[in-house]
Amino acid sequence: MTINYSTFPKSEFKSGEGKAQLSHFDFNFVTPTIQLNSKTKINNIVYYRLSNYQYSSFSNSAQALPQELHEIKYSLLTRHKFNSKWELLLVPRISIRSDFKDNLSSNDLFPAVSSIVMKTSQKNERLKWGFGLNYNNDLGKNSLIPILAFSYVSDKMKFTTYFPNNASLIFLPTKKMEYGFGFTTDPILFHINTIDSIDYLRTLNVAVHPYFSYNLTSNLWLNAKAGWVLRRNFDFYNSDFKTPTDDYENQLKPSAFVQFGLSLRTKQ
Repeated sequence: MTINYSTFPKSEFKSGEGKAQLSHFDFNFVTPTIQLNSKTKINNIVYYRLSNYQYSSFSNSAQALPQELHEIKYSLLTRHKFNSKWELLLVPRISIRSDFKDNLSSNDLFPAVSSIVMKTSQKNERLKWGFGLNYNNDLGKNSLIPILAFSYVSDKMKFTTYFPNNASLIFLPTKKMEYGFGFTTDPILFHINTIDSIDYLRTLNVAVHPYFSYNLTSNLWLNAKAGWVLRRNFDFYNSDFKTPTDDYENQLKPSAFVQFGLSLRTKQ
């Protein structure tokens, strides 16, 4: 279980008008592993995030811009071993993303599924690599994105990437401390109900950051990130998942961000 709070300081829109400040509160819970049979095991994952925008230096039209956005997501992580060298990661998920200004509908549902085939190196069992596909409704309607996966875990270091989604290099100098670096691509499509002729808000935050984690006591860890958001999109789509005019395609200038939180780790 993990609870985080993130803040993105006030940043100007590249169009020259207005500024936006963003904060996140998120909660992630992973159930204990369930062994279905000798080759297949699953985990249920429940995630919630509240995104809060605050605007300034805008005209009165900014009153209609979405301020509170909610994401509720359920994922089923399935791992199936074909043999000692090959395994399959299958992750279907369903998300509800909305400003909750109206009754929920099918427009608030965003399905996705990732399928990745991983191979363990014959020369080094700590090393795995693989490839797969991700179907989602994050960047737009019915996107299909290839995934390159790589994993290396040792007693003092672990490197994991599911490109283009994320990558992390974590060092483990002691049993109570971890530190490293990470890269995260965070595209989200929300259904909104506050702007005429606009049905969706698409945001994209691409961040790089150092990472630090410390074991406070027992299974409780303190986690912290502080880095830079290289790219920030803030685009409005109509019901056809298109921008009506170029005025609805927006970008915020790059900015810093800070995240801190607590996690309760199991011994699995």
